[in-house]
Amino acid sequence: MRLGRAILALSSATVLACSSADPPATGDPAAPPPDAVTCAEGWSADAGGQCAPDLPSGPCAPGTMPTVGKTACASVGTTACHPGFAPHASGWGCAAVAPSAACSGATREALGQTACAPVGDCAAPFPPAGATHFVDAAYGAGELDATHFRTISAALSAAPVGAVIAVHDGTYAESLTISRGVRVVGRCAAKVTLSGNGRSPGVAVLARGVGVSGLTLSGHATAVGVRAADAEIADVVIEGGLAPAIDVDGRGASATVRGSVVRGVAPRTNGISAGLFAGAGAKVTLTSSTISGAPYAGVLGVDAGTQVEVEGSVVRDGTPDDQQMGGAGVYLFDGAAATVTRSWLHHNRRAAVMAFAKSRATVKDSLLDDTQPPARAASTEAFGHGLAAFDTGALDVENTTVRGNVGIGLRLTQNATGNVRSSVVHAQQKEASGDLGTGAYVHVSSKLTVSGTAFVENHRTAIEAFDDGTEVDAKGCLFGFTRASLDGKQGLGFYLQHAVARVEGSAFTGNLHTGIYLWEARSFSMSRSVVQGTKPQESPAILGHGLLVQGVPSVSVAGSVFRDNAGVGLVFSDATASVSGSFVARNAVGIHAQDGSILQELPEVTGLPDAHAVAVDAKTRFDGNGAKVGSGVVPLASPLEAR
Repeated sequence: MRLGRAILALSSATVLACSSADPPATGDPAAPPPDAVTCAEGWSADAGGQCAPDLPSGPCAPGTMPTVGKTACASVGTTACHPGFAPHASGWGCAAVAPSAACSGATREALGQTACAPVGDCAAPFPPAGATHFVDAAYGAGELDATHFRTISAALSAAPVGAVIAVHDGTYAESLTISRGVRVVGRCAAKVTLSGNGRSPGVAVLARGVGVSGLTLSGHATAVGVRAADAEIADVVIEGGLAPAIDVDGRGASATVRGSVVRGVAPRTNGISAGLFAGAGAKVTLTSSTISGAPYAGVLGVDAGTQVEVEGSVVRDGTPDDQQMGGAGVYLFDGAAATVTRSWLHHNRRAAVMAFAKSRATVKDSLLDDTQPPARAASTEAFGHGLAAFDTGALDVENTTVRGNVGIGLRLTQNATGNVRSSVVHAQQKEASGDLGTGAYVHVSSKLTVSGTAFVENHRTAIEAFDDGTEVDAKGCLFGFTRASLDGKQGLGFYLQHAVARVEGSAFTGNLHTGIYLWEARSFSMSRSVVQGTKPQESPAILGHGLLVQGVPSVSVAGSVFRDNAGVGLVFSDATASVSGSFVARNAVGIHAQDGSILQELPEVTGLPDAHAVAVDAKTRFDGNGAKVGSGVVPLASPLEAR
């Protein structure tokens, strides 16, 4: 090629024609010896004496990826599986160490144990040290006095601030109001039950310094309510009754729930339904606990100033409310905030974690899996999400595994933002129509920043972004091994339509259809990235390109590698682009341009060339392709349908 010479223009042919083949990938035998060549950092002289990027010589194992400039595969995805989790059998991310089926009775899922753990310790000494008042339904008349009672209510009436009320074995049909700072301690949840009539609350907390432990609360209309007060709820089972099971509401209200279970509460008609509700600026901590089968949301946080922490807990099997809506694991809206740490959110509906309307969810060291579609779904949203942010909601995710959710692993829409680091988005499932199973879906002016994260073995696309104002920034990520979606179609690594993306130090490996597909995107840049091993779409068996660009006015490719793709390494149609310092090897065709795009070779490329030019600098090397440059017309793909 020569300076400024157009090497390909649009042809009227309808089949792909090829120029002469590249030299074999082994190099030119007449080239100077390798030690006579000076290569840029991260590049080394090959057997033919030409510079080639340092890359792993073979496939990378799960949990690793190829990077330009390194012969060893680099780690990607979760950095560690914390206690309660273990590496997944696939090698991607973490799996929960937990019982194979949901626990029942006075037991709970304790992460790190494969058997159900008892709630509390029935063998512990009782009454506890420091007990001041005593309740036993079996007391005789002669045993009753100023500190011994047959009912908990009677003990509460007599107990001063700081009292400890010990409740012996038995069933107590009561509704309690605690208006002083006292502790109510049952022997254990398996032996002490506070039963309700379905209409009254179980425990109404109206004071500071209240503790409730060692009880089963059954059949109440809200088991524990906290208003302008604080409570510690420990080793408690809440079963049956109406949602919300735990209701902490109002600025200044707070509660800590530890070692407890909320299970099987029923939705409230025309009211708030959730396993745990926090609102109006309340603060709640859920630690080492389980919420199972809650209607609408396992944890529901609303209003600015409301803060929820979920730590070392299990939120699972969410169910719809009385309108057949919801079933989320953690659901936030109207400015609420939540932090989910070292927790397992399993088999919920609509979303494992959802932040809506200026709310923010922070998720660390956790597993979000097997989310199902909502029970009653609009035709355009008959799918679930691992993580979702809507309408200015925000997600911050670190060292977390998002696996096997039906529909989409991570979704941002309506001016939402997301920051994902060192995580794994793995093997999302297709929804009922056979579509989706997408790793990440970003649209309607939303922004995703992602680093050190693996999007692997999903369907349709590893990641797709739509609409003006939408932006994706990816650094050190793997988008790989995507599977076909509807009718054997798609399987892309990355799809961009009317949006902007910037990619650095990432890999697009083993995908179908196209490694990276840009359709009328606003702009796209990539540097020091690898696009390799793209295979044709399953049905029909077409494409297999590394980078396919259609109708994009600004594309920059620098220091990147396109190798071993079944189709063309880089295809440009009606596009303007620059390609510099890159390596294009062992593709069926190295590079191709059509529909007004014209390839040009320049000694050096600085910035974008003139409209519809595709400028390739002299440092870009083509090696071992079936043909260096294609000619004719390559059949192009159709844009993906937004969902």
